[in-house]
Amino acid sequence: MIKVNRAMAEEAVRNRLRAERAAPLLELDTAYIRALEVGAATGGIVEQKQALRDVTEKSLSALTLEQLGGLSLEAALSLEPVGGGN
Repeated sequence: MIKVNRAMAEEAVRNRLRAERAAPLLELDTAYIRALEVGAATGGIVEQKQALRDVTEKSLSALTLEQLGGLSLEAALSLEPVGGGN
């Protein structure tokens, strides 16, 4: 029987999410600079960037190992923060 270290599995998922969020953060950085250049609102962009930064602080404890393995960045964004949120 194979045993899986839950903590190591969760950390591996967090590392994958960090890598997956890099491209969207770069795109949002570009959108933010363009918005500043034309005097457009940046609040929505800032919120999206913060959500991507916070994705690695989401609670993964309720997920099965199978769910952890298949967790997408989009699905992770909808999880509760560690501690249950605000």
